[in-house]
Amino acid sequence: MTNGLTVENWKLRLFRHPNEDAYSIDREEGLVAVADGVTRDPISYLPKNNLLGKVKFLRNYPNPSPAKIASDIFVATFPLVLKDFNAQNRDDRAIREGFKITNEKIREWNDNNIPNPDYVLNDFAGCVASGTSHQYGVVHWGYLTLEQKIKDPINMINIFGRIRG
Repeated sequence: MTNGLTVENWKLRLFRHPNEDAYSIDREEGLVAVADGVTRDPISYLPKNNLLGKVKFLRNYPNPSPAKIASDIFVATFPLVLKDFNAQNRDDRAIREGFKITNEKIREWNDNNIPNPDYVLNDFAGCVASGTSHQYGVVHWGYLTLEQKIKDPINMINIFGRIRG
C-alpha cells in the first residue's frame, strides 16, 4: 500500500513562499513520482544578513515558481512514460526512459519560458526527483540529486537500483 501526505510549513506560508514540492501516486499501476523544485536565490536580493533584501525577494517571488512548474512536470510526465511500458517491462530501462523524457519536457519548458537565462535572476527551472515502479514484488527506482544535476546538467545522470521484496 502506498500513501502520500503533505505538511504545510508555517514559515513558507508566513513569508508567502510557495511550496515547490510535488508528488503523484498511482496505486493500481504501482508508480510513485516525487519532486522538489530547486530555486537559486538571487544574490542581489539576498546579501548576507540583510533581512530587508530577503523580504523583498519573497514578496516578488513568483507563484507558481519555475521550480514548482519543473516539479509538476516531473510528477505528471514520469508516470505517463512508464504506463507506455507493459507492467512486466517497467524495469531500469523504463525508469531511465521516464527520466529522459521528463528532463526533455522540463528543458522544453525552460527553452520556451526562460530563453536567455542569466543564472542569477533568470535561472533554469529544475528539480531533484525520484521515481519508482513496483511490480511483481520488485521495486525499480531512480533519482536525480542536485549534485548530479550540477555535475552533468546536459545528460542528467541518474542512479538506479532494484529491490526484490
